[in-house]
Amino acid sequence: AWRWCRCSATSISTMPSKPPGSKPRPQGTKRAKSQSPALALGGAAAAVAAVAYYVLTMSKAVSLSPSDSAALKQVFFSGEPWLVECGHSVSPAFYDAEGSLPKGMRVGLLDCAAALPSGKTTIQRFKLSPPKRGPTVLLFANADAKPALAPVDAARTGVDLAKWAARVSQPRVVSVATVQLFEAHCTKRKWCALALGAGGRPPP
Repeated sequence: AWRWCRCSATSISTMPSKPPGSKPRPQGTKRAKSQSPALALGGAAAAVAAVAYYVLTMSKAVSLSPSDSAALKQVFFSGEPWLVECGHSVSPAFYDAEGSLPKGMRVGLLDCAAALPSGKTTIQRFKLSPPKRGPTVLLFANADAKPALAPVDAARTGVDLAKWAARVSQPRVVSVATVQLFEAHCTKRKWCALALGAGGRPPP
C-alpha cells in the first residue's frame, strides 16, 4: 500500500548551508595565485628593459664601429681622453659617470669582442684581461701605448668611475734620460711639453 508524506524542500536538501553573511569565493583564485610568480617575473623583466632602453637612449656615448679604422685611430692614438665601455649598451654606472667626467673627455661604446680591421679584437690588440664581473671600461688618454682598464671597484658606481677617470687621465711628468725615452714620450706624440733644467736635471 502506498503512503503519502508531505516533505518540505529544505528537509531533503543535501547541500550544507553557508553561515549568514559569508561571501562566495571568487572563481579562479587558485589559478591567479599560481600565475602570480610568472606575472611578477614578467613585470620585473619589463622594468629592467625599460631602464636599459632609457639609459641607452639618454647616454651621450658615441657608438664606435669595430670596422671604422679612422674613428678608432682617433680614439686609440690621438691622445685625447676617451672613456669607452665594451659591449652593446652602457651600464648604469657608466651612464651616471658621464655628467661628472673632466671637461673634454668623450665617451664611447665599442664591441671589444668584435674583430678590428687587423683581424684582432680590441681585447687582443691591447692584450687586456677584462674583469670577471662588472662592466669593462677602458680609458684612452695621453697617447699611451695601451688603455687603462677600470678595476672592479672603480666601475661600481658613477661617482667612483668618474673619480678614477679624472685621476688616470691626468698627464704625467716623465724624466727623459735617453734618446729612446725622448722619442717615445715626446717626438712620437701629438703633444709634448719639455722643461729643460741646468745640470741635466729637471727643475723642481
